[in-house]
Amino acid sequence: MDIEELAIRYIQGDAHAGDELHRALLPEELEALIQEVRASGEGGSYVLDMATTGFTAGSAGLGCRGSGDAIVHRAVTGLFPPDGLSIPPSEMDDSGAVPFAGGHIVVSVDGIHSRLSRFPFIAGFHAARAALRDVMVKGARPLALTSDVHLANDADVGAILDLSAGISAVSVLTAVPVAGGSTLRIGGDMVRGTRLTGSVGAVGFAERLAPRRDVAAGDVLISTVGSGGGTIATTAIYNGMHRIVGRTLNVDFFRDIRAMLEPGVHHALLDITNGGIRGDASDLVSGRALDIVLDGRALRGTVDPTVLGMLDALGIDPIGISTDAILAVVPTCSASAVLASVEASGGRAVCVGRVVEGAGRVILETAEGSMEIRPPSREAPYTPIKKVVSRRKVDLVGLSRAVDEAAGTASRKAARVLEEVRHGPR
Repeated sequence: MDIEELAIRYIQGDAHAGDELHRALLPEELEALIQEVRASGEGGSYVLDMATTGFTAGSAGLGCRGSGDAIVHRAVTGLFPPDGLSIPPSEMDDSGAVPFAGGHIVVSVDGIHSRLSRFPFIAGFHAARAALRDVMVKGARPLALTSDVHLANDADVGAILDLSAGISAVSVLTAVPVAGGSTLRIGGDMVRGTRLTGSVGAVGFAERLAPRRDVAAGDVLISTVGSGGGTIATTAIYNGMHRIVGRTLNVDFFRDIRAMLEPGVHHALLDITNGGIRGDASDLVSGRALDIVLDGRALRGTVDPTVLGMLDALGIDPIGISTDAILAVVPTCSASAVLASVEASGGRAVCVGRVVEGAGRVILETAEGSMEIRPPSREAPYTPIKKVVSRRKVDLVGLSRAVDEAAGTASRKAARVLEEVRHGPR
């Protein structure tokens, strides 16, 4: 319960919000809250005025790894100047990179899965894995992890310890130290409840990068076998298949990525997390004169058999969900070397597709024929509530227009602040 939001609505005349506040707060707390909220809206400055779109995070599909999410991400990354970066945010790669000492500092941050708030250890474990993977698939040797944990006011502080233990487990398994972090409350005294959120960051050093932009016609796609991470764990938990969670507790990616990099022939590496291979393949060729042709039968072999059995039983499309497999895009002549390197390391990998000249399309080949596939507004729904919510349509055209307008407003605000900081208020 966000009591600050309730107070705003109460001041605006919402009687129901007032009833909620009176039930939740002592009289002196309510009086102080109303005083604060009224003061915050008086004599406002342009800096305090937020750019708005008319779309909520839910209606935009934010965080749902679909086309709505991509619209917001592109607008956000466009606000950051690319000057001097090896991989700028605007490329929407797994990590960003900065030139440094004959190589590149690579940085990434991953939030904990939103539905794992009640299971902090699993949340921390998988956020740490994701951050490390994102750094490593750009060709970097990971150097350190950081964590940022936020708890709602009524949460037991033991959640911080449990989540940190999950991060620590990954740190020990990969020999990458946790160098620091922070802990805060969500909304301070204003949010009542037990929700936990936060993120894990990673930093590494690469002598040579493996950016997505280097994908070229004539390349082939090689995928390892993924057993999932936060998304698969969430699927198992909220569908009552808890034993599957154990399949996700590994650091196989650490071995697989190093094996894929060993031959030194890669064009690009990435992890399959952005709404499944369907979303990641689309990102690779979006806006380019390239197509990706995927082998539907081979793709099924890139999911751990036990996890695949769960997905099939639940009617979840495995190409539309994050499996945490590692995907290498390499020249055709180098495919055998990469496959042999993964096998020699104890892993498994298979060719799942190819890159051809085209028009930014993803083509799926199955026994029934070939078809173009596009990322929907959300990834494949994997919990009961997601299956209901996913039926809602997202106005992608309206969202894109509104987000662009809001980004322009925010950008102009930043420009004005820069001018005033440098030269003083006008």
